[in-house]
Amino acid sequence: MIWLIGNRGMLGTELSNALAAAGLESVGTDRDVDILESAALAAFASGKKIEWIVNCAAYTAVEKAEAEEPLAERLNAQGPENIASCAKAIGAKVLHISTDYVFDGTLTRPYLESDPMAPNSAYGRTKAEGEKRLAAACPEHVIVRTAWLYGKHGPNFVYTMLKLMKTKDRIGVVFDQKGTPTYTADLAAAIVAILRAPKPVYGTFHFTNLGETNWHEFALEIRKLGKEYGLLTGDCAVDALTTEQYPTKAKRPAYSVLSKERIERSYGLEIPDWKSSLRDFFKDAFVFSEDIKILSGLAAYDLDTAQAMLSAGRYLYVVYTCEQAVEKNLKALLCLYGRPAHHHNLARLAAESGISISEEELSFLNSLSNYYLKTRYQVDVRILTEETQRPQAEVFLKGSTTLCEKLRRHPIFSIF
Repeated sequence: MIWLIGNRGMLGTELSNALAAAGLESVGTDRDVDILESAALAAFASGKKIEWIVNCAAYTAVEKAEAEEPLAERLNAQGPENIASCAKAIGAKVLHISTDYVFDGTLTRPYLESDPMAPNSAYGRTKAEGEKRLAAACPEHVIVRTAWLYGKHGPNFVYTMLKLMKTKDRIGVVFDQKGTPTYTADLAAAIVAILRAPKPVYGTFHFTNLGETNWHEFALEIRKLGKEYGLLTGDCAVDALTTEQYPTKAKRPAYSVLSKERIERSYGLEIPDWKSSLRDFFKDAFVFSEDIKILSGLAAYDLDTAQAMLSAGRYLYVVYTCEQAVEKNLKALLCLYGRPAHHHNLARLAAESGISISEEELSFLNSLSNYYLKTRYQVDVRILTEETQRPQAEVFLKGSTTLCEKLRRHPIFSIF
């Protein structure tokens, strides 16, 4: 069994799906198991036959880390150390995700795993410390450094650029910081290959897509594909800026291209070029873009209808339209996976969409689904007169509106 920590993040969600597709048994946790509490990790691992612990959890707010370095260090250094200690205690191996920010970016050739770490930001320092502590706590470890990560399931540079290009006539992007973008689907596939290896090679590895670019060229390629796939209709100008023209609190590596030779050789990987992977991202994420736009638009209409039905005293229809609004937003997210669901169970849809749902929200989804199914298919017609009254209808409308607002904070909705 594989224990995936941080399964709700951008990479964690992608990896969770990749593990399932590969037929690998896994269990996932996020904030529900605190990596800063060794006892919580041990309690969760107890009784489970865990062979690998994969850590995708991290403090990744690079700018905020400059003011919150103690917090970043707890999450990026103490947390991985606790995870590695837990792995060693239960006889498991550990795979940990790290970053190009452990280097200072002063080289002019791709960084090797053996190059000395010399971070020049709080985020980089805490990640470097995490590598050291994890390696010391569990000899059977794999550290995978990556860079410029983007994917379908979380905020990232691609989503940001598309949103800006839709709303502005001109933007500026830095051109004098060089590196290589990494598609989460490719990184997840590499991690699966490591986990499935009969005799894993331990140590530190680098993984990004192949090639070399800069942020400005990356943005131009996003604009090109955005137009090609019909997501951008305007012609937003993209100006090339120097690092000095775009000051940040955290110092970024000027050059962070990572050599992939060791991971290619050790695990027999064939790594795609960054441009071909970016195209794959657009294909994967946006092939259902019309369905997403239609579903999200209808969901908004359903909520407006629910409010009108409440005002008119037609409480049963409030249940119908609230359920439909939540269901359509969930199915819009499921379009990202290319597997729209053909059922009305909201809790199942939420689980399939990969979003983080609290116990209170889960209870609400189950209640709304049950009311919908009983009334829609007249399993218990007494609900029509005995239960579906204004107070209950108000609860459903308020809860559905809050949930839909949460769902629509997913970055996929911001570009339509």
